[in-house]
Amino acid sequence: MRWELQYASLLQQLVAFGHDVDSREGPVKELSPAHVSAYVNGWHKIAGRGGSGEFAEAEQLCYLAGAEPDVLAKLVPRYREMAGWMDRWPGAYGPRLVSSLPLVVEELATRPNSRRAVAPIWRPLDLANAVRKPRMPEPCTLNLQFLVRHGQLHGHATMRSCDAWYGIYYDVPAFMFLTRCVGWCLGLRAGAVHLGTPSLHLYERHWDPATNVRPEVTETRDLFKWAWDDLGKLPWRKFEPGEPVAPVDPAVATARWLMLVRWAQARLEGKGA
Repeated sequence: MRWELQYASLLQQLVAFGHDVDSREGPVKELSPAHVSAYVNGWHKIAGRGGSGEFAEAEQLCYLAGAEPDVLAKLVPRYREMAGWMDRWPGAYGPRLVSSLPLVVEELATRPNSRRAVAPIWRPLDLANAVRKPRMPEPCTLNLQFLVRHGQLHGHATMRSCDAWYGIYYDVPAFMFLTRCVGWCLGLRAGAVHLGTPSLHLYERHWDPATNVRPEVTETRDLFKWAWDDLGKLPWRKFEPGEPVAPVDPAVATARWLMLVRWAQARLEGKGA
């Protein structure tokens, strides 16, 4: 199912069938558990939902570059209110992913069938902060895992909590972008992104706007295509059905990852980050 159809359907399901649950920020409609599988080429602005393509692009660059998301607060001033804490970004994904994603690339280059290519985001200290500092914005995503199956690279995101209005709308394209980047380093096409959460929810203030979302794309920002054009259209490896995926030189794969990181850093500098 196309992402815009799936997203509009998720909102309809939440409004119609979501369970009423209280939260720190007021009543929500919740589906528990929830699972989404999607393939999406870039961030899509979906009719009735809107959003900022420039914000989506900058967020993905921060994840890839391992950067603090200061540039996001410049694009969307309310972001600092939503995600910041005393002018710091304790829950930012970029700095938490910067050391583990190159290891993911190296692991899959060496052992394509590995089930250990996991990039953790949540840390034990986050739970302590949640208990002792209730206003501290802890990450919603626990980890990202990358799995090579059937000649393609698949991304898996495990989330403790996922807001259907602000979260999954940007998260699925962002995690798809990272999956495509890791795949580029390995010469593998991306398959799909699979997102699982015990709490997919919609806040009360978004119940009415959600009914106006239509499965139509009005704008697309495909950041990976820009990287592909700038850094080189490397040939994808091809496999016969049932043929095992052979290892690749981990030094070459990690060098490609560093190229992507430097490319993202340069684009962020161009945005004034």
